[in-house]
Amino acid sequence: MTKDGKLRKERIVGKLFDERKKTRMLLGLYMSALNILKEYVIIFQSKEPMVHVLHDKQMQLLQNFLSYFVDPQHIPRTATKLKALQLTDAILLPKTSMFMGSVALSMVRNSKTKDRVVKEVLGLLRTAYVKCGTALLRKMPITNTLLQNISAIDPRARGHAITISHLRDLPHQVKVLTQDEEDLYAREIHRYQLDPMLPVYQQGTRIDHWWASVTDYPAMRKLTLAVLCCFHGPMVEGVFNLMGDIMDSKSSSLSTSSVNAIQNVKSALKAQKTTSVEYFKREDPLYTPVVPGLIQKMINASAVRINNLATRKQEKNDRRMMFRISNKQPVGKTKATELVSQNVKKACIEHQDHIAIKK
Repeated sequence: MTKDGKLRKERIVGKLFDERKKTRMLLGLYMSALNILKEYVIIFQSKEPMVHVLHDKQMQLLQNFLSYFVDPQHIPRTATKLKALQLTDAILLPKTSMFMGSVALSMVRNSKTKDRVVKEVLGLLRTAYVKCGTALLRKMPITNTLLQNISAIDPRARGHAITISHLRDLPHQVKVLTQDEEDLYAREIHRYQLDPMLPVYQQGTRIDHWWASVTDYPAMRKLTLAVLCCFHGPMVEGVFNLMGDIMDSKSSSLSTSSVNAIQNVKSALKAQKTTSVEYFKREDPLYTPVVPGLIQKMINASAVRINNLATRKQEKNDRRMMFRISNKQPVGKTKATELVSQNVKKACIEHQDHIAIKK
């Protein structure tokens, strides 16, 4: 074994045998306490819009997480007071009363009062809770007025005075309405609160689908659908992963319009649950007639590509002339090394000749 391998083996053996009790307690804590953070992340990995519940979920996450180690009577119910909360020792629960999961709790109950390992782990747990809670309070935008106003577009929030207040401020933060539409929107938000003719919003219904069906409130629907387009999940990262199937060494200069067209075609094929081979499949490759429109589109696409290449080449030449850039191509790495070597030899010879002349 190498030196690093021996050190790794010593650490593993120490965790599994010498510090077995501490390792079991920490693993139990990880599986129990970190689960609430995982649930919050999973909520926003769905493809449907969830930005309208973002503020409520953040408040719920903070309050639930703080209840693990803070006395519940000291946890504020409003966002402003919660944001200003200071996690001092006076409001923390006793170490043995903190949430630690069933595995760690059973080990604490079965251990002696002055068990060194238990005291060490509980001290680490309190420190971790306080640091994590402080970071969440600092980073979570629970006092963001835009997120608070967006939460009012949830159909389940109808019929409350605070809902009207949030909806009234939303057009000033998301500017997609014209002046006439803003006047219409101001009337619609009041009528919307008690309209019995609106479709029932059932659990599991996508909110963008629900608002798309509300035709009697054009201004509200326009603003709401614009708000629901806000990105909140990992779909951008997924698009970057798909770009690896498009951009390569041979197609690294694709324009935005070309990439957009490719993505539209892929999306359409995916929606129809088919492939391009199946979509354009011919029953008999020899005798089945070819679709004339497809051939014409291929010819047009080729012509457009040739024109785009010619246009880019002309633009490149125009920029070269504007900035007076020479057409001479830069030398390669090998040639550059040879030139440097020749210049060094030439400089040495000139230096020796200069010394000889002085003598």
